[in-house]
Amino acid sequence: MDDARTTVAASDNWVHRRLRLEEYRAIAPDDAGVADFAIHVHAFYIDDLDNDLRDQAAFARASRIVVTTDTEAKADRIRQMGADRGLTIQTQLVPNQGRDILPFLRLFGRDGLAGDDRIWCHLHQKKSVQTTSHGDVWRRFLHRILLGDQDMLSWAVRRIADPTWAWSRRSSRISCPGTIRGVCWRASRTAFRDRCRRTRCCSRWATCSGPKPMSPGRCWTCSERTTLAQ
Repeated sequence: MDDARTTVAASDNWVHRRLRLEEYRAIAPDDAGVADFAIHVHAFYIDDLDNDLRDQAAFARASRIVVTTDTEAKADRIRQMGADRGLTIQTQLVPNQGRDILPFLRLFGRDGLAGDDRIWCHLHQKKSVQTTSHGDVWRRFLHRILLGDQDMLSWAVRRIADPTWAWSRRSSRISCPGTIRGVCWRASRTAFRDRCRRTRCCSRWATCSGPKPMSPGRCWTCSERTTLAQ
């Protein structure tokens, strides 16, 4: 963590200048500082979903669970998984496109299921079938950092709702899991440039100098920021 802070502090990249690094901490589900929150999961693959519902106490603590998938048969199985664990899961059918983030953004559009919930955790079940064993370890790590474990919640859920964490139209207010995985400058620059061209947004991401972080596929965010991003 000290190395990461030193590296970020030495960078003149505007992304890094607005970046805050914090160490993982666990808090109890009944902690008074935990605000109401909702969880969204995009589940194209559903074989690991039941284990996630079992392994993270955050699902039981959430005010709502919304799962998007691409077939009614999967939606039926997902709702049954929730029922078997005493959880109510809302499902919505969406095309399996936009990688993992578009189904989440569509919750905040017309006929979306976002409702009045303000704090959201976005997850997905996508994986590279050629590297399943490595991907499973990676996914479990990310989910633990974001959600916690079977008994405790991640500090991220309290941090994202902290009113002292200033928010404006110019700040992203997204809490993402940090890792030591590196992404080369050429690859990240190309990925963001192409994405910005397709979506006609995020022009500053496409033009700023220096390395860029990968788009957060799993994160905590606020509905205000998500609505502005569309």
